Amino acid sequence: MREIKFRAWDRERKEMLMPEKLCHLEGEMSKNLKEVAPYLELMQYTGLKDKNGEDIYEGDILKINNENMEVFFQDGYFGWGKDHNGVYSFDPFESEQTEIIGNIYDNPNLLSVK
Repeated sequence: MREIKFRAWDRERKEMLMPEKLCHLEGEMSKNLKEVAPYLELMQYTGLKDKNGEDIYEGDILKINNENMEVFFQDGYFGWGKDHNGVYSFDPFESEQTEIIGNIYDNPNLLSVK
């Protein structure tokens, strides 16, 4: 069974909340999250790990073949690309050759680097 977990970007505190920090919202997840915590941006775990064994989430920036790519969820699947128009779907074997180098909130400048 695929592990389903989330992390969240806290827009007020400007920090990433990993799954263990989100447990205080567990009882509230059945409600509309925007009502419970309107300042959170949720990102889902892809079910894949990078070459260092780190969980890959939406919003991560990966180094793939010497290019920086954003991980996103679109049209029912996870993908990566320089923007959401250049969609590439994940190959689980390829994820083992990638490395998480940041995320779109802490390191947005990494996407403009060639």
